[in-house]
Amino acid sequence: MSPKLFGFLSDFQNSLATVVNGAGILSHHHQTEFTTSNKGFFDGNLIKSFLKLPLSDMESVIKGLKGSYDCEFQIILEKTEIGIKDVINLIEDLTRLY
Repeated sequence: MSPKLFGFLSDFQNSLATVVNGAGILSHHHQTEFTTSNKGFFDGNLIKSFLKLPLSDMESVIKGLKGSYDCEFQIILEKTEIGIKDVINLIEDLTRLY
C-alpha cells in the first residue's frame, strides 16, 4: 500500500469511527475492538460501513478528515474536500481485494 493511501485510510478510519460511534451505529464490542486495535491496521468492516451511511453522515466523515486530499488521495496544502464518490469508489475497490 502506498504511503499516501495509508495516510488517507488512517485519517478516514478515525473520522469514520467518530461519526459512527456518535450515531450509535457500532456495537459496544466493535467500538472496543476498534479503539484497542493495533495501529497500522485497518478495520475492513468499519471502512465498508461507510457505504451504508446516509449521505449526511458520509459528508460528516469527509468533513472530519484532518487533512485535505485530492482525488488521488494525496494530502494537499490548500483547503479542499475530496468527493464522496471518490471515497465510495475507493472503498468498493478495496472490498474487491479481500
